[in-house]
Amino acid sequence: MRLEGTMKETRLQELKNYIKSLRNVSNEELCKEMNVSMSTLRRDLQVLQDEGFIRKVYGGVAYNDTSMLTSFQYRTGQEPEGKNAVGQLAARLIEDEDTIFVDSGTTTPYILNYITAHNVTVLTNNAAILAAASDFPQLDIYALPGLFYSETMSFFSPEAIDLLSTFKINKAFLAASGFSYRGATNNAAYEYTLKKYVAEHIDNAYLCISVNKFDISRVITYCSPEDLKGIVTDQKPRDEIVKMLLDKGIELYYAQ
Repeated sequence: MRLEGTMKETRLQELKNYIKSLRNVSNEELCKEMNVSMSTLRRDLQVLQDEGFIRKVYGGVAYNDTSMLTSFQYRTGQEPEGKNAVGQLAARLIEDEDTIFVDSGTTTPYILNYITAHNVTVLTNNAAILAAASDFPQLDIYALPGLFYSETMSFFSPEAIDLLSTFKINKAFLAASGFSYRGATNNAAYEYTLKKYVAEHIDNAYLCISVNKFDISRVITYCSPEDLKGIVTDQKPRDEIVKMLLDKGIELYYAQ
């Protein structure tokens, strides 16, 4: 068993070296160079992607030079298991014929991977979701207009609210940098108007955050706890938080 593990470790290191030397390489070329099947290559690439060493591009992969990563790209690579768990739980709340809003953030894009409901319409300002829209042909995805902000990989403008108001939105999935007794908070002032509108005007607004964001309060509060239908997180929060949410009638969903 140790020999098998050593062989895999050696192969992964050789794979890393080859990708780093070329920066961008196709899956077919990697199969030939590494002399492995496509299924084996995909498993190896998933390991490297989870490490943040690579990112997937059309037909292949690209090396993630950490010296050139934006803050958004760095955050995207943090705690993938927790974000994946949140995405799975949130997707279960989506039903056939729903029209949903999916917020900016590094956790919310995971929701689309697990939507099994039919005839779902998605409105989003999340550039990461829009970039991957071709991966979800079963979904009707609408892009909200606005100025692009690289820090959060998202678009914001007053016109976005005008478009949202023309749809009958059943559910919203919001992101935040922190959540406390004050409510959902973040640091970016340009996000405030849209997030506040969604929280206050969509009855079923769910906050999607990792458990380590509880008890954290950022500069800007865009909604109170009472504006939320529920919170979706990766682990059970401490008992005091659970009690506070229950007392306020806020639904709580957690993976473990």
